[in-house]
Amino acid sequence: MKRTRAIPKRPRVAVISEFMDFEASIGRRSQFVETVTALNSEAYENGIELFYFDMKLDLASFVRKKEHRSYDGIIGTAKWWPRKSEKIWDAIERDVPCVYMFTPPRREHAYFAGVDEHMAMGLLVDHLVAEGHTTIGFAAASAQYYTLMRYIGYRDAMKRHGLTVHPEQVHGFDAHTAHFPVTLTKRLDRGEWHEKVFPRSAVYPFFMRRNTPPSAIIFENDSLALHFYSTAAANGIRIPYHVAVAGFGNERFRFARYTNFLTTIDQQYGAIGAAAIRMLSRVMAGEAPEQQHIFIEPRLIVRKSTLKRSLKRTEQSDEALKGAIGKYIIEHYSDPELMKEIAVSFNMSRDYFRQRFAKLFGMTFTAYLNDTRLKRAAEALTKTTRSVTRIIIESGFNNYQNFSYSFKKKFGVAPREFRTVSERNSLQPHA
Repeated sequence: MKRTRAIPKRPRVAVISEFMDFEASIGRRSQFVETVTALNSEAYENGIELFYFDMKLDLASFVRKKEHRSYDGIIGTAKWWPRKSEKIWDAIERDVPCVYMFTPPRREHAYFAGVDEHMAMGLLVDHLVAEGHTTIGFAAASAQYYTLMRYIGYRDAMKRHGLTVHPEQVHGFDAHTAHFPVTLTKRLDRGEWHEKVFPRSAVYPFFMRRNTPPSAIIFENDSLALHFYSTAAANGIRIPYHVAVAGFGNERFRFARYTNFLTTIDQQYGAIGAAAIRMLSRVMAGEAPEQQHIFIEPRLIVRKSTLKRSLKRTEQSDEALKGAIGKYIIEHYSDPELMKEIAVSFNMSRDYFRQRFAKLFGMTFTAYLNDTRLKRAAEALTKTTRSVTRIIIESGFNNYQNFSYSFKKKFGVAPREFRTVSERNSLQPHA
């Protein structure tokens, strides 16, 4: 009788988001697209099968029917309100290994992967101070973990610069207690929608109907910042000349028309999703992850909405400009909209930027960027054990064929062969 070899079972992992409507987010929200792309890629590398559930899932019923037990692990994005939802996640965690993305539960012991919110707010405040702003406000749009961390980051950065946090310049937060106003959290605990508790329409009058509004405002997310911008424009307020605005999230799909205008923070959603899968793989295997909380380093995306001082610089020396552009490319080389970002940051049209770049660097922007990306990819291949697929994504290339062709043309060998040769050479005894 012929024996059949048993096919090893692939671990089943549920991805549950209490915040997002997946159907409405497909092709419209970069957070969804970039996170899911990275989750799928990393899950494939680790032999994991993913099952997605969004805010339409009745989580209480899901647990009551013990459906969560049919999965080997769960990646969750959990709400802080109402508080009763925390008990549901407690029940899930007792039965199934869990890792949280973007926002963790209140428990300190939970495994979590997200952006370093504190560092991100420090980057925004540092930039605004460098642009000459001394009164900087903060506007919250929710009462979640990331809201708290962003406010604390804002407060600490202001103190570091010797600037005062004025309660009348902080919206949606209690500046005295560094926590959410009790009157608001009681409403959230009753199940009221965040949009009702934190109405966007209240933000503009809160700041602009004062005798001395702040010269710059950091908004908790891009959506709130752009709502303020549109209201300001309707009232004859010019951004950044009357007041500078900065967002958070770098939401390129929903707000495509503003991608060359709003200063914001790129959370690197893909890196967070990949980190969550790797962490859960270790937890499911019974191994302790190297870190209980993984904080992905954010990237500051500087655009016109905050350039109070820089817009006054109409000309720069060729040497200074070349150095500044080169530094920007090194820091943001994987950004798919990099040319747009740089052109706006240096107050140039895209056509003029292309001409100026070719004159400064002696080659086209595309050629220089691809060369930078290939060098970074080669460095990752020799110095890390990350998969080629992940390195391709992190380097900013669209697909494997394009990357492989360009890589072989520059280095003479395919990426995998390059890594093998590098490993072999590293094992050779030195003379």
